[in-house]
Amino acid sequence: MPRIFDDISQQLLTALRATLETASHADFSVGYFNLRGWQALDDLIESWDPGQGQLCRVLIGMHLHPFEDAH
Repeated sequence: MPRIFDDISQQLLTALRATLETASHADFSVGYFNLRGWQALDDLIESWDPGQGQLCRVLIGMHLHPFEDAH
């Protein structure tokens, strides 16, 4: 079931680790991504087998409104 973490009512890392301990796949959508932070989760995902559908997908990016100058 999808969950949204806002890091206000619960710590994100604690909740993510608890969720990933029982997960067989994961989809993340984030505005920013820091590889150093990934080290806190990779031990739970590295043993997954993509051939068995155990995938971790990460969508990174933010939508810019037309009035925002991206340059």
